[in-house]
Amino acid sequence: MQAETNRHTRRKQRTQAIIKQATLALLLERGYDAFSVGDIAKHADLGRGTFYTHYKDKDEVVWDVIRESFKNYENARIPDLPGCPCGVETPYCFWLRIFWRADRNRDLYRLLLTSQGSATITSWIQNYLAALIDDYYSELFPHTEAVPRAYTVQFVTGALVRLLLWWLETPNDMSHEAMTQHFDRLVQHIGQISTQSPG
Repeated sequence: MQAETNRHTRRKQRTQAIIKQATLALLLERGYDAFSVGDIAKHADLGRGTFYTHYKDKDEVVWDVIRESFKNYENARIPDLPGCPCGVETPYCFWLRIFWRADRNRDLYRLLLTSQGSATITSWIQNYLAALIDDYYSELFPHTEAVPRAYTVQFVTGALVRLLLWWLETPNDMSHEAMTQHFDRLVQHIGQISTQSPG
């Protein structure tokens, strides 16, 4: 019985992986609005019924693809990242992981953060990043007593998403390390300002 369950689980995981690969390929090739569940099923060489056995709609599988990309980011070991000077979790290395991942997946990030994606996807990504920043809040912003936590999280998330978009869309020679250095300095500066009482 256990062997049967394991076989079923592996088959399910393989089918979901095929669906996600097809979805990612179509996202990169056409953009979010230009393909349907039928296109995913055709690209994956599966029936529509098989698709609906695993996902309720296109949004769900697209979000699964995005979540997997971010999960890979979260699981990246800090010492393994190029350019991380300390080998431990620090605010600098936290931002480095984000810019490093975006650099390695430029086409996908460019698509997800522009009009080729969708407002829903952009909102998902912003909410995901905001939750991630909030989880690490005390490490990232140890001295921000004068500004409400939620305000700081939303402000930094908005700045981060906009900078990622600018960096990926605008011709420039900035490496992910350079982007991290500038962003880390800016965030530190914001933290210093927020400790000052209004004059």
